[in-house]
Amino acid sequence: MARRERMVTLGYTLTTLRPKGIIIGSYLSVFHIAMASGVAYMIVWLFGLEGTTRGVFIFMCLMPASVATYLWVERYQNGHASEVASYIMASTLLTILVIPLALTFWI
Repeated sequence: MARRERMVTLGYTLTTLRPKGIIIGSYLSVFHIAMASGVAYMIVWLFGLEGTTRGVFIFMCLMPASVATYLWVERYQNGHASEVASYIMASTLLTILVIPLALTFWI
């Protein structure tokens, strides 16, 4: 039940987005993927991860932002809720493109 409420709350905020919020969310999601790729590369190299462990770690680093992030921001930093909602949307869409590329060329 709580999951449905989270999605409805996020969906409502997404319907009220302005273009500025979408641009900010897109920048944040590109930054997220770049940082996650860098961190994944460094950790895999540093610890010498191989095989399935390496693939799972890279895959988990590239996952999109959680809806729980939006709920936390909405509760404690309500002024930034629309930017976080656009970030979650953009990171999910970007992950749809990045994960197949990572599975093909990196993992």
